[in-house]
Amino acid sequence: MRDNDPWRSIHREPDAECTLPSGSLQVYCKRGWCRLEVLAALTPKKFWRGDWRPGPRNIRFRYHTNPAVPGAGPLVKAAEIGSPMTGDFTVVDDVAQIAPIIVGLANRFAEYEASGSVNWDATMNVRQRPEWCVVVSGPYSQRFV
Repeated sequence: MRDNDPWRSIHREPDAECTLPSGSLQVYCKRGWCRLEVLAALTPKKFWRGDWRPGPRNIRFRYHTNPAVPGAGPLVKAAEIGSPMTGDFTVVDDVAQIAPIIVGLANRFAEYEASGSVNWDATMNVRQRPEWCVVVSGPYSQRFV
């Protein structure tokens, strides 16, 4: 992703040739497939044995504004995850294709929360996930309460 102002300052592209805002973090966070990538990255994971993995810390977006100095962008925060279903898609039919994946990931969040585990909490507080993610998991989450 690119940070708009530094990109323009470094590359001095004429507006007609500028790849912004398409490469910016703001656009990335609006796109449906990109939202799915972020959701999948933040979803709690299990070891093959079935117990919950500790998650990574300090997950950040990466900026590639200056090819010589790729930098760390802002932290990825659970509360800011937009629903992939309401994101922008180039191919409208992709929404139907990702729906079962989103339900599966939302169910994993509900399963983790119901388990009482704290292993993934270093990555994000699952209990503060967006409301849309709670609603998507639906009755699955009720089985663990």
